[in-house]
Amino acid sequence: CYVTDNETLLYSPSKKIFTVDTVPCCGDMIGETACKRLRKKNEFKFQNKCENEADFSLVQCCQTCGGDTAPLRHKKLFNEGSLSKHCFDRHSPKFCEKFLLHKDHWATSTWSCSGEYAHIAFRICRKTCSFCRRDAYDNKDGSVYKAKRCGALTPTKIRYFDDENNLEDYFISSNNFKSSSMPCCLETIGKNSCEEMLRTKPYIFEEKCEKDPDFAIIQCCHTCQTNVKEYGLKIFKKGKKSKECFDRHEKKFCLQFLYRLGAWSGMKNNEMSCEGDSFPLAFRICRKTCGFCDRRLYLNNNISDYCKEREKLKHF
Repeated sequence: CYVTDNETLLYSPSKKIFTVDTVPCCGDMIGETACKRLRKKNEFKFQNKCENEADFSLVQCCQTCGGDTAPLRHKKLFNEGSLSKHCFDRHSPKFCEKFLLHKDHWATSTWSCSGEYAHIAFRICRKTCSFCRRDAYDNKDGSVYKAKRCGALTPTKIRYFDDENNLEDYFISSNNFKSSSMPCCLETIGKNSCEEMLRTKPYIFEEKCEKDPDFAIIQCCHTCQTNVKEYGLKIFKKGKKSKECFDRHEKKFCLQFLYRLGAWSGMKNNEMSCEGDSFPLAFRICRKTCGFCDRRLYLNNNISDYCKEREKLKHF
């Protein structure tokens, strides 16, 4: 919302704030050759994906599915508008609001909710960007708007996401997707287990609290009495060059996790991402890629809303 002259104006995403078309551009973003190969391999399965999977139909293989029929497919997929099962954001409301309004990391970015950038906007913040509107393709004169081809990113540049460089080229800056908060102070193995270990193996317990970030922050944080801010500043003293700054999976895996691609593409809101509900998982599997080694998170004592909610529940 905005505040002007002591009045609070509620902000509601609408077509008015955009200077260009808000329907998704229609291209084959995984590559025309790849889309045609998929269609040739199993035409029935391909057509089924065109009819029932929004990302595939309107972004990944839009032209091969049929550029002229994109408006009809969109209307079918989003027949219920914002209530459609296909209408969701893959990131938090706060993240998508910043993307929509060009705040923070997005302030100097060319990416926006404009349809010409659908290869990113539709995938990460489609609900906030108003791509779920049933009448998105309807012109005022009653005619149907014809989706344009995507010009901001060519199929030859995307290829098939065969390596991590394709992913990094695709999104330009990974900083927009990294965690903006410290990991939460949790006891994922259970308070009783932590206290039992402290009682029966005090020396081992203290050593793990001192030297094992997973244990000290994620598994037994409260029993270890870990101050996440101070601990983070200590173990990530050298930033990305710190001994404890690493990913437990290969770079391609973690980039897909960061950008919500591949196996992670079906997740909604903060499910399985570098922010929000999956902080414990993110810190364990891809802490370097997710940005948890950035000392600024700890210097600024950035605590997520999710962590604050967890703390509140702990006291009930």
